[in-house]
Amino acid sequence: MNQDSRISLWQVVILLCLSRMFSVMTMCMVYTSFNIQEMFYGALLAIPLAFVVFLPGGLLFQKRPRLLLDNRAKWLWMTFYLLLALGWLLMTLLHLDFFLGNAVFPQAPSIALLWPAVLAGCWCAYQGLEGLARYGSILFVFFAISVLLLICTAAPEMSATRLDPITTVDWGNIWAVAVNNLFQNPELIFLPLLAPRLAEGKLLKAGVWYCLLSGGLVALLFGLVCLTFGDFTTNIVYPVYSLSAAMQVGFLQRLDAVYMAIWVMLALFRIAILLWFAKGFLLHAAPKRSPLSL
Repeated sequence: MNQDSRISLWQVVILLCLSRMFSVMTMCMVYTSFNIQEMFYGALLAIPLAFVVFLPGGLLFQKRPRLLLDNRAKWLWMTFYLLLALGWLLMTLLHLDFFLGNAVFPQAPSIALLWPAVLAGCWCAYQGLEGLARYGSILFVFFAISVLLLICTAAPEMSATRLDPITTVDWGNIWAVAVNNLFQNPELIFLPLLAPRLAEGKLLKAGVWYCLLSGGLVALLFGLVCLTFGDFTTNIVYPVYSLSAAMQVGFLQRLDAVYMAIWVMLALFRIAILLWFAKGFLLHAAPKRSPLSL
């Protein structure tokens, strides 16, 4: 967090965007009171709301990138962020366990699924932010290709009639979905803390592009599900995974296995990022100054 080495704006955006995509992978419709149309419109509304939430911290940390590092109450702030990172890490592991146990390996014990993920995440976090950035750039290419392939294979099955007009949906539910999207977006909170690693004056640009790219991808995937499955989505546990399993083209069969591999890597990526942040928060929260840093 306070090293001299920097990473580019786009590396930061891609890092956090990939981490955000984990929430889409684990979107479970049968346990929500919202329909897919409300999820889609709520995802669109969440894009400007995310930037509004980010803006105060973005302005503050762009002006003073080392605000928390040079603060007398640094240990208190770092302890708070450490608990936040550990809480999100636990939630990520629970969601991953539920997803793998229900969609991929129903008979496998939880411990057999989670320990490899945690160990792989620890190894990735050990590589540091620069290593994560390089890994993220490669993973983002595969993720983008998988999304384009999903669009191409789902296009023949799409119908605009499955999307209710915006004038007929419940706006109360849309606002609730948008707020829920913000709660599933811890990257918004951690992004300002990367200000020391960005070139001067780049934090706000990173925030804008992160909100647009991550929010746009979430809305795109929800839109694909909505136009393909419509109201039937409420009966599907994991609609995005089910969409990939249902879509096949020509010689490309069992595309869900390809998407599954990419999405599990996204989960490992979020685990690694949260572990990297947690390590740094722990070191800075220690009573004695440590020579180590994020």
